[in-house]
Amino acid sequence: MNDILQGAYDLHIHTAPDVVPRKCDDLELAQRMSASGMKGFAIKCHFAETGARAILLQKQFPNMKIVGGIALNRSVGGINPYAVERAAQIGAKMLWFPTMDAFSYQKYHHMNDAKADITEFLSLFNCYGKLKEEVYDVLDVAAKYKLVVATGHVGANEGIAVVQAARQKGIEHAVGDRVLLYFSEILKGIQAENIYAFRIGGDEFAVLFKDCTVEEAYSMCDGMRNRIEAAPLRGIDKRRVTLSCGLVCMNPYADLDWFKKAADSALYEAKNNGRNRIVVYKD
Repeated sequence: MNDILQGAYDLHIHTAPDVVPRKCDDLELAQRMSASGMKGFAIKCHFAETGARAILLQKQFPNMKIVGGIALNRSVGGINPYAVERAAQIGAKMLWFPTMDAFSYQKYHHMNDAKADITEFLSLFNCYGKLKEEVYDVLDVAAKYKLVVATGHVGANEGIAVVQAARQKGIEHAVGDRVLLYFSEILKGIQAENIYAFRIGGDEFAVLFKDCTVEEAYSMCDGMRNRIEAAPLRGIDKRRVTLSCGLVCMNPYADLDWFKKAADSALYEAKNNGRNRIVVYKD
């Protein structure tokens, strides 16, 4: 495994200290990555900036490039350009738009809970369906300090709007922008009265096929997979971008948690078996 990791970077990793348990802390992570021959990583936390932590680690591991950033959740004031500027002045290099507190993320996770109040969570759009002014203010700060901008867990339409606005601001590094835009256009093309697409976060999406057989859903997923494979898209490592899918038939006696875990199980099986494939969950 170390041969594969030589010179690699991990730009999305959660470590302790955090508000939830993590597998290791900052120091242990840096020790492991340094020993494996990796060249660097980015520390991410949903609820606090990590630039200061990265700077302290960098002094202990000068052979690596270690950076931190800030995620625009409610604990830092939401879409808060002042928090972004202070984080950048400390040394943050990454900016994530709302993740765990994104309205679209919470809407997806509470779709079967009619009593859930998600009105306090964060949307990037105003009442007219346009980006809020504070989003542009945040992007101005990101451009000033040359931050890498990630769309977080916001909805697909919000993510596309942010990427387009970031480009207009001269931001060169909007993570996953071309892939996100391309795949979102594919999803728009297949949506119908019985097909619903959701962005879960990052590069993960959920598509619900209503009144479809497994074979019909598989065929549509395979069509999307073929389009992504044929697209002129390349990752940071220059390898082609592919699509992996986990497909599960809804069990009317199972709850939503079972459904999501089953889909995740099939998805990870697809990834672990070489990616660029579709796996149907088998109970």
